[in-house]
Amino acid sequence: TPPATGTGTLIIHLEDYNDNAPFVVPSVAQVCEDAGDMNVAVVAGRDRDLAPNAAPFKIELGKQPGLDKTWRVTRINSTHSQIMLLHSLKKANYQLPLLITDSGVPPLSNSTEVKVQVCICTKTKRYCSSAHSHRTSLVVLLSTLLLVRLCEYSRPADLTLTCWCRWFDSVGNDPETFETVEKYSTVLIFCGS
Repeated sequence: TPPATGTGTLIIHLEDYNDNAPFVVPSVAQVCEDAGDMNVAVVAGRDRDLAPNAAPFKIELGKQPGLDKTWRVTRINSTHSQIMLLHSLKKANYQLPLLITDSGVPPLSNSTEVKVQVCICTKTKRYCSSAHSHRTSLVVLLSTLLLVRLCEYSRPADLTLTCWCRWFDSVGNDPETFETVEKYSTVLIFCGS
């Protein structure tokens, strides 16, 4: 007898495993120091898993004591929440700890931080603290001083060398509008004889 053959359809359903923790975007938000509106930002939950292991998300303040005296997180819908200030803050960078949990089985949580920059605002500009840490600014300052010293020692003795620095923050703001040098992230050094 001839060999038997047949045709059939094989359907494979792949189920998503809840193996990715959710995260929050954006990671940086800005608000004016004297803003009447205390809404800081709308944050969104994201997850690399598929439904039902992703949204809806629960986004809440981290577990540190006292956060609820300054901040409030209010759910907008299944993926977004509103960050609000309960009172005004002075110009600085604040790290706001958030906890986001997905709807997977079992649910996964992720502790994350949103950097909130409280800025001084005018009608045309925002003056924020540098996005870099003060430690980074200190490294830049020390490196600059070392470079100037090296320039001085490598020049001929009969050559007068004049160096001056121009400081800028991360968005190019001029130093006259800032209180201290430690907030600057970019230094231009001009030297001439």
